[in-house]
Amino acid sequence: MASIIISTDGDRVCCQSHQKETCDVCDMDWSHHNDLAATLKNTPELTPTDNTQCTITPQIARLKERGNKQFETHHYAESVQLYTQAIQLSFSRPLWQPFAFQVVREELTALLSHRSAAYFADQNYIAAYIDGEMVTRLKRDWSTGWLRKAKALFALQRTKEAETAASMGLRFAPKSDELSTLLSDIQKTL
Repeated sequence: MASIIISTDGDRVCCQSHQKETCDVCDMDWSHHNDLAATLKNTPELTPTDNTQCTITPQIARLKERGNKQFETHHYAESVQLYTQAIQLSFSRPLWQPFAFQVVREELTALLSHRSAAYFADQNYIAAYIDGEMVTRLKRDWSTGWLRKAKALFALQRTKEAETAASMGLRFAPKSDELSTLLSDIQKTL
């Protein structure tokens, strides 16, 4: 996935490589978003104050921390609920604020990865796979997303797809013992 930047005037999302809001080379079209953001930005009763950003981040961090504690004590359903609340809160960020897309993408990547692990531990492999898939789409070069996806696919007995996902993860983290072990286990069953 190509990277994005905020234009120098701070009003448009563009591809980083070519600084165009519609770029055929990067296969990106942010024109609709930019039009919507411009409309919302010029509507004073909809534009939040800067306090919104300050309150959302700590709330998300607290929910994630509580989810982690529930996960560590094997209360997987409770951890899923807390991660889900954090995900919903992240989505509530006003996307017309500068760099909101990058912040939300980073938050969602981590939160979906944690929730995938919780679903997996609770043996809800389909939900674990869906979250793992979303992580790989949000941050293609993050090996943890590929690990989550591969583990869920393997548990669903979709071994060829699991092998592909684990191999992809190893491309981004060639020294990962966890991915190497998983790939070896997958290949033994093929």
